[in-house]
Amino acid sequence: MKAILNICCGLDIHKESIVACILKGMPDEDVTVIR
Repeated sequence: MKAILNICCGLDIHKESIVACILKGMPDEDVTVIR
């Protein structure tokens, strides 16, 4: 499968907290993780 995005975000939602994780980088390179 071919990657088409170079940035994406995921949310982990709980009763007491919300955590966002952003992955940024070109599909064929290592990514930068921002939490």
